[in-house]
Amino acid sequence: MPMSIFQKLASKARLRAETHSHEGPIRLTIVQRGDYAEAYERIHRGEGATYYAQEYTVAHVGKIAARDDVESVSVINFNADQPPNTLTNGVVSSGVELFPAKHRDRHEALIEAVAQTNPTHLVIAAPIVPLLRWGLREDVILLPLFADSFQGEGFRTRVRNQRLAFVLNDPRIELVANHNLASSFDLARIGVDRAKVVPFDWPAVISPRDWEAKPAPKPGTELRL
Repeated sequence: MPMSIFQKLASKARLRAETHSHEGPIRLTIVQRGDYAEAYERIHRGEGATYYAQEYTVAHVGKIAARDDVESVSVINFNADQPPNTLTNGVVSSGVELFPAKHRDRHEALIEAVAQTNPTHLVIAAPIVPLLRWGLREDVILLPLFADSFQGEGFRTRVRNQRLAFVLNDPRIELVANHNLASSFDLARIGVDRAKVVPFDWPAVISPRDWEAKPAPKPGTELRL
C-alpha cells in the first residue's frame, strides 16, 4: 500500500529542520485548476460537491487556515482571472487565466499573483515549470502535488518531460506527489528521482460498513458477480 504523503513528510521532518528550516508564521499558497471560492460557497450553501472528495479537500484547506501557526492561506486557480476574495473561513481565493485562447501563456502574470501572497510554502497542483523555478529562486518550501500522467511520443514531449524532471530533482524539493501508483511510476519513468516520489489518494467516503451484511448464497447456488 502506498505510504501516506503525510507519513513521508513526517519521516523527513528532521532532515528539513537541518537543511531547509522555516521559522515564524506560515503563509501557504496553493496553485490549482479549480475555483476554490466557487466550490466553498456552493458547499457552504448545502448544494454539495461536484466531484469525488471535493468537500473533503475544501474543508481541509479551511482547517489549515485555522491553525495557530498559519498566517495566511491563498488559493490561486489558473483557469480564469479573478480578484482576491477573502472567504468566511479565512482563505483568500483568486485567479489568473494561464492559457487564454489564441494568446500566449501568462506565466509571468501567474508568478506575480503568487509573489503578491508572499508565500513561505507553495503547493503547485500542476507541472508548471516556470512557477517551480520561481519558488526555488525565492527559497520557498515547495510541494508539487500532481494528478497528471506524462505519456506521449515525440521530441517536444521528451524535452518537456526532461525539463520537468530536471527541476523536480533539485535537492531543495524534498517530495513530489502524484495521484495513484500508475501516475507516480510515470514520474519515475521520465527521470524524477524515485526516492522522492509519493503516491497519494483521497480518503474513502464509501465503505462496506455503510450497508447491512447480506446472507451468503446457499451451497450449490450459481454465483454471479
